[in-house]
Amino acid sequence: MGVIHKLKEDVITFIIDQKKSNPPVSIRQLAIVTSEKFRIKVSKSSVSTALKNASLSSAVGRRAKNAAVVTKFTIPANRKSEISKSMQKAGFSKEEVEKKKKENAAAKEASPQIEKNEKEEPLSLMPDPLAQEQLLPPVDGDIAGVRGVTVNSTVLDKDFLATVEHLRDQKKSKKTSLLKGMGFVFLKAAQWEASDKSLMSELFKSYISRSSHDSFDAACEIFLFLKFLGTESFDQISVYQEHGLWQLNKLRGSNSDENGTLLSLKELFQWGSNVTSASASSIVMEYSLEKKYIFSEVSGFELLLEDSEKLTIDAAISSLGFGIKAPINKSVAWLSNYIISNIHSPVFFKVPGEKKFDQTFYDMVAIFENFSGKKIQKVVILDQNNQEVARFSTIPARRRTFLIGVSPQQKEFAQLTKNIKWAGKEPFYHQETDRVVYYGEAKTNSLASQFKEKINDFRMIAIWQDKEKDPFWAVLTNLNKGGSEDILKAYMSRWPYFGGLGQKEGKSDFSEKVDRGRDSSIQNFGKLEFQEIFSDFIQTLSQYCRKYYFPGHYFDMDISDIMKAVYEIPGSFCESGDQIIVSLEVPLTSPHRKDIEWALKRVNERHIFDHFGRRLWIEIIL
Repeated sequence: MGVIHKLKEDVITFIIDQKKSNPPVSIRQLAIVTSEKFRIKVSKSSVSTALKNASLSSAVGRRAKNAAVVTKFTIPANRKSEISKSMQKAGFSKEEVEKKKKENAAAKEASPQIEKNEKEEPLSLMPDPLAQEQLLPPVDGDIAGVRGVTVNSTVLDKDFLATVEHLRDQKKSKKTSLLKGMGFVFLKAAQWEASDKSLMSELFKSYISRSSHDSFDAACEIFLFLKFLGTESFDQISVYQEHGLWQLNKLRGSNSDENGTLLSLKELFQWGSNVTSASASSIVMEYSLEKKYIFSEVSGFELLLEDSEKLTIDAAISSLGFGIKAPINKSVAWLSNYIISNIHSPVFFKVPGEKKFDQTFYDMVAIFENFSGKKIQKVVILDQNNQEVARFSTIPARRRTFLIGVSPQQKEFAQLTKNIKWAGKEPFYHQETDRVVYYGEAKTNSLASQFKEKINDFRMIAIWQDKEKDPFWAVLTNLNKGGSEDILKAYMSRWPYFGGLGQKEGKSDFSEKVDRGRDSSIQNFGKLEFQEIFSDFIQTLSQYCRKYYFPGHYFDMDISDIMKAVYEIPGSFCESGDQIIVSLEVPLTSPHRKDIEWALKRVNERHIFDHFGRRLWIEIIL
């Protein structure tokens, strides 16, 4: 859970009492109130840790006691033998595979337990508008300006404008100088999205004496990339002190600093050059097994209901029906958090249906409202071929909350937004995309006739880009608590461009360009030597980037070409609270600029967190 530094028991008690008496209060507000009362400096992170230890860090309107009991999913026996068969085809002997299976029986063959993924950002609906200082350039088609939007000071409140400028200046002051190779952020994004742990650390921790050190994971991560780049000894790492990899892997200081990470890195280089053949063989086999598991993908989930009907949700919990695929370990964690326990409200991109709401939406609402006959009995996990790979059989019967977008092209849009008054439009600054929009809220019961049971009014938040014109998007939710600005922020955290990439039910308008090769496997089995696993893993991450982040014509590009075009791009790094912002310097004349803009938007919409729990955002400067 973490350690609370410098907080005495009476301070912690005060924080907990304040949260219990006023659940909507934000972490920043608690930090300010506590600092003023006790005349001490109390950080937001200390407040957050205190609340987590007291099980009070759930989203607004929730309580830890409502969290679902940890459940298990069962894997069919025929699926368990798949990895062994693949390994044998790759050249490993049956005896090697069987030996390794016995060594890892408890970890690999026991039905895994689904736990809350603490690195997932909670969709708390009471965020503090000053708690994060990250910015991004404007999206194509938005109000133009190098720094973001250009706003009319006679229209917007002076205090609001001052806050926007203050946040922009804060972000600028926290940025590092220009660093080489910051384009490696795309490989890191793929690594963080595929797994919430360091594969290299898992492989090496049994062989390195400093593996228990807190910074061992970071050392293993930089070791992976340095080996891929051809660095053979610790003495050669000085050239990377001004490289983006230094910051992306959370290293600080120079190679002369005797800190824990660098000491672990030094030992890794010494060990790596003298690894025994027996250890190398074991590591290669374990690596092959782990890589196959990490990059195994899920296409979606089927919710089986008590009335024998079913509802399909895609693997990224982004759309109703099949859409975005995702690595199995991450998608199962999302399923547990957003659907089964509903600790956090899922944020769906848009109500299905081009011209009007599809019946699937009303079915989803009935399920989330826990109507009779619509209670979830089981959840089936589907692999890339839509075949069952596992299932949850213990599902809490409860009301669940959600957020979902509504498009102006849908006929219900006008009816749902008609009661939102012009005078109710308020400005909202979205820090991550450096953009100002306007919003207004109204409650509506216009959808009540679609349901057999009584349903509470929905909340509809309409969004304007120009408040003199019609709204261009809206967010519909069944949440009872949280302000409209909080709901807008939660939606834009997941879908910052309101479909700016042409998202349609999880698909892309650029399908001919993007989808080519999307269903190709990223698994490459072959008999490897120990020194080859570093290059093999980076190659696999690069395939993942090309498959999910970049336009389709990148899928067949060689990694050396992508290195020059993307990974070697210079940029700066900014860490702000639980956010990291990477700014890439891409000239307007670069032939790859549009493709990189496309890729960073894809990454920003995929809601990626690093292994330290920090949300990743990418922008382009120049």
